[in-house]
Amino acid sequence: MRNLALVLTFCCLPIEGAFAGQGGSEGLAALRAASAANRAALRTLVLEETVAVFQKRGAAQQAALGERLWNGYEALTEQIVERLWETSTTPEEETRAAVEAVRERRDGAAVESFLRLWTLNGLSLQSRRTAVDFSTGRYRREIRDLRDLDALAAQNCLSELERANLDLSKTVIGCPEYSLLVNARGDCCLVGPKDSRLPKRQMTLLGLVPQGLLNGPYEVTLEQTERAARVRGQWPETRRPAFLVELEPGCEGRFARLVRYDRSGRLTEEIVASDYREVTDGVKVPFRIVLRRARADDPQDTIEIHAVRSVRINPDVPPETFTPPDSVLTFQALDEEAVKAFMRTAPARLVSPG
Repeated sequence: MRNLALVLTFCCLPIEGAFAGQGGSEGLAALRAASAANRAALRTLVLEETVAVFQKRGAAQQAALGERLWNGYEALTEQIVERLWETSTTPEEETRAAVEAVRERRDGAAVESFLRLWTLNGLSLQSRRTAVDFSTGRYRREIRDLRDLDALAAQNCLSELERANLDLSKTVIGCPEYSLLVNARGDCCLVGPKDSRLPKRQMTLLGLVPQGLLNGPYEVTLEQTERAARVRGQWPETRRPAFLVELEPGCEGRFARLVRYDRSGRLTEEIVASDYREVTDGVKVPFRIVLRRARADDPQDTIEIHAVRSVRINPDVPPETFTPPDSVLTFQALDEEAVKAFMRTAPARLVSPG
């Protein structure tokens, strides 16, 4: 997987090979300038891709998740008991008996249902169409589940509700003030807090080195050989690795491999970019990205394989792209401040979320 090629920059500045043969500080300055120029030149983006997601977890992780779910239901059940006891004249023994019956009838089934769906959705295939306006921070991602959901539901004897929750299709619309999550049917929308990660992630998936690594609170060094260049970052207080970026000479601002570590030195993310192709005016982007993540509370890896079908850089993106579809009938509030921001800019046809 090391037979990778990096690319020219978005802008027309003569920065190709700018840090080749330079010292560490000069080379890093050139790399930062190239990265900043790439971002400044990127105004809008429309990317279409197919993404395969693999979440490999063993029996121990499955059991641990089940335990956490049960504990959560237990805590919720106790809250229900206390509330019923405070607001009703029913004896406490009868209240607890009623809640226990509810737990057996509903909560247990919910835990088992969640675990079953969680396992089935550990392997998925999706089509994604993402439009981003970097100047305003607005974005829209349409995800469509490409699996045979009816066959999966039949094979696993899923209920109608489980079958609906098996579908990973959704539309995410966001701006700097709020985010919207539209369900697979397109008739219900959840209004939640802003999420600035998606536009930044799209830049990373174009092979651009994240600015937070080059300009963050790290001790950064540039290592060069005749064949390759690497940028290493360390946590200043412990001098443990914070990140590693593998570049190729003459291709500033792009990476072949990017690795992040937490403060303990554990690998948390690895991204390998390959199959670079020219898309416009000498600009090349990777048409294949392999992304591996590991989280502290989930020791098993999540792997995503992104296969790009088409990419357009700086196209005209109509403003209506970032508004909810006309089919949405119900709006549900997940965050009060986000709802207020949404209602200030919502179309006149919308009413307050219920």
